[in-house]
Amino acid sequence: MILATYLPIFRAHELHIFRKNIEMLQPDQVVVCVDYFFNEKQHEMLRPYLPPGASLIVGNWRNRTSCLLRLVKIIAGEGDGVVVDSDVILSREFIDVDRELELPIYHVADSAWRHARVVRVERRGNLDVYYWRLKGGVGTCRCL
Repeated sequence: MILATYLPIFRAHELHIFRKNIEMLQPDQVVVCVDYFFNEKQHEMLRPYLPPGASLIVGNWRNRTSCLLRLVKIIAGEGDGVVVDSDVILSREFIDVDRELELPIYHVADSAWRHARVVRVERRGNLDVYYWRLKGGVGTCRCL
């Protein structure tokens, strides 16, 4: 499993929160996408917060959807995974939820994204699963 997150550089401190999810899930790979990155000197600022062994994607897109779609592309190309908002701490029950969902890729956020690309909402137990249409015929991203 790939565990991924995205955040603007000015919220780099939230990677300490994200580390709790890494410890609990023990993923095969960790990917962090950082937005508002426009100067190589910013690597020094990020270094204390980055989880050991994490792959880093940086850019100055100024758009969280752009970060999310980059992560979706990576996960879709390499296997299964989950994108978790950087400030969300997953509960222990998440391991069971992940098993029950049987989805190759999804996004966990503290609140639903209302977006024109949502094509369907499905109720699974206590969760609402939002299905997104992706450009380029990539497929559907299921977002919790």
